[in-house]
Amino acid sequence: MTLTTSEVIICPCGEQFIAPLYSSINVSEEPELQEKLLKGEINKVICPRCRETFFAGRFLLYHDMEKNLMIWMAPKVEGVSQDDNRNVEIERRIQALQKRYV
Repeated sequence: MTLTTSEVIICPCGEQFIAPLYSSINVSEEPELQEKLLKGEINKVICPRCRETFFAGRFLLYHDMEKNLMIWMAPKVEGVSQDDNRNVEIERRIQALQKRYV
């Protein structure tokens, strides 16, 4: 299932704004998302103040049911070790799953 959430984004210019970001994409259900991902268009945002376009680095679950493929993509975050970053995201996802029934 493809999931989006509205999140607060902070632009390098300092502007804060809310943008919809993908946290999960299912390319079996929405094949056009695979092309968007390959073009680098998933989770790309535009600042309403300075109009800069940039990638909002977020964890993303990629799911292709036809190929039995699931990939958890993690962005590189400056100043945070990969282990710390991963542990925070895993805890957040566990809490979200506890609230969601499939």
